[in-house]
Amino acid sequence: MSTKLCGGKFKGRILDVPEGLLTRPTSNKIRQALFNTLGQNFSGVRFVDVYAGSGSVGFEALSRGATEVVFVEKNDLAIQTIRKNARLLHVESRVSIVNMDAESYLLKKREVKETDVTFIDPPFYPEFLDLAHLVPELKGEFVVQYPTHHAGATWLKYAVKIKKYGVSSLAYFDL
Repeated sequence: MSTKLCGGKFKGRILDVPEGLLTRPTSNKIRQALFNTLGQNFSGVRFVDVYAGSGSVGFEALSRGATEVVFVEKNDLAIQTIRKNARLLHVESRVSIVNMDAESYLLKKREVKETDVTFIDPPFYPEFLDLAHLVPELKGEFVVQYPTHHAGATWLKYAVKIKKYGVSSLAYFDL
């Protein structure tokens, strides 16, 4: 299985995706919408991709000039895939992998530098993570991808912008 980068220096490059149902690559449509909203130039930005899976969102940020991407992932197969994709794009020196449960990482991190953008894409199935206890604790600029049918979630009241794309939505925060 594979996915294609949709913008920046590596536009059109194909990335590997872990086999199986443990990860769900963020679609090209969602990635394009994310970077159209955040901006195309990520020069000097330290980007954090939480629940990274294949790393497609983080590699999209690198493609658009991010200085560094931190991938947070606990699945060994996904981590191997991120390393393979980093080698494929020759960006190993700009990639850090944190092998940790995403929720623990976010609660530990809490505050991000001004230049950081954090993308949080929890698994949708079997059950979407309830972020009610987590979102108010975070500080900085971050985006959460979530199933559109969760539009009534209490944590969405903190969002500065919400955009819907069929079954997936993006909530933008700047706390």
